[in-house]
Parts: sequence; C-alpha cells; structure tokens
Amino acid sequence: MKRISLYVLAILIATISTAHNGYAQIEDIANTATLHVLQNTSYTNNDADAYISATQMDILYVGVPNPVSIKIGGQQSEDFNVEISNGTITRQSGSQWIANIEAPGTATISCISKADNKVLASKKFHVKKIPSPSAYLLVGDTLITNGTITKKMLINASVVAKAENFDFDVKFQIVSFNLHTYIKGYELNEESNSDKFTAKQSNIIFNMERNSPIVIENIQAKCPDGNTVNIGSLCFDVK
Repeated sequence: MKRISLYVLAILIATISTAHNGYAQIEDIANTATLHVLQNTSYTNNDADAYISATQMDILYVGVPNPVSIKIGGQQSEDFNVEISNGTITRQSGSQWIANIEAPGTATISCISKADNKVLASKKFHVKKIPSPSAYLLVGDTLITNGTITKKMLINASVVAKAENFDFDVKFQIVSFNLHTYIKGYELNEESNSDKFTAKQSNIIFNMERNSPIVIENIQAKCPDGNTVNIGSLCFDVK
C-alpha cells in the first residue's frame, strides 16, 4: 500500500512540475510578444504600458497624412503632449493621431507628461518620399498601358498616375502630357495641360489612319508633396 502511495505522489509531483514549466513557457511567450510590440520605443516610466506605432507601417511618408496610434498605460490622452521632430502631429480622437512630415530622413515622436514635463515614451521612424507613380490610360473603369484602342475610346479616355504596391491611397495630379504621332508622313506633337485630351489632340486622333501608332509621352504628374515628376510614356495602336 505504501508503494502505491509513493507512486501516486511521484505522478502528482511530475504533473505539477510539467504544469509549472508550461506556465513559464507561456509567460516567456507573452513577454516576447510585449517586447516585439515595444521594440524601437523608449520610455522612462518602467511601469507604463506604452506604445507608439504607425497604423499603416513603421515608416512615415512625406506629403500624406500618416495615421499613428499612441497610448500610455495609466495615462489619458489629455495627460500628455505629443511632439514630432520633423513635421506636425495632431490628435484625431482617442489614441489616434495624424502625422504630417516635412522632409525625408527620420522623425521622432515623443510623449511628454503635462504634470512634470518628463518624456513618457518616444520612438524614431524612418521617413521616405512617396514612390514615383506609373502612368496609365483610364478607359471607362479600366487602366491600360498598351495595346490596340479605338479612336472613340482614346478620345474619351484620361491619363492617370498610380503608385503600385503602396499602402496609402495617394492621389496624383496629371499636369501635362504630349500626344505624338504621324499622319501621311507628317509628324504631329500636341500638348495637353491636364489629364484630358484637348480639342486639337482629339482632332489629330480622329484623322489618324487605321492601325497607326500613337504615343502619349512626357507625362508630368504632381505628387502630394508638391513635386512634379516625369512618369514616362504610353504607346497604343489606333484602329
């Protein structure tokens, strides 16, 4: 009977030990996750559950409103000021802020206590320019870059710019482009100062011979940061 009791006791001790080790592993995983959230964030209040993160990514861009989430544990949003080293930052509601950046490089966001002027948390972000967009012809609801197109479709189309594989919905303005083609051996080059074809350009398209090539070139797009970039050309066969 004593041997059976000792055997049961040994099983109980092993079970408790396994459970304790399992709890320790879970605790380690939880600590690792917390460190991952707080990496690149410095804070002076060791008890503060603080985070500063860009809602879209940990990169800020010039020329677009960058959503940023900011929270300090045990603190209300009204208890601290938020400053940024390269631009301006404005609270939208709750923990949501909008950062507008002035120049590429880096930007540091800091949370400063109103009570004692101490820095509660800060984080440095990389700041980049918006990537240059690509040129497209918008025909109805379809974006195209080459191929065969009818005269009517071309005349009613517009030139657009779009940044590929970019997380922000960025709006670019087409400020000008040239239409370049040949009619009966004569070279024609006509400029538009918008994203639409002008009356002269439309007349050229209307008088083109079937299966003639046409090039939309020197496409200039204005970016949200105010810079204008040349985004290349588009080539089509008009039928």
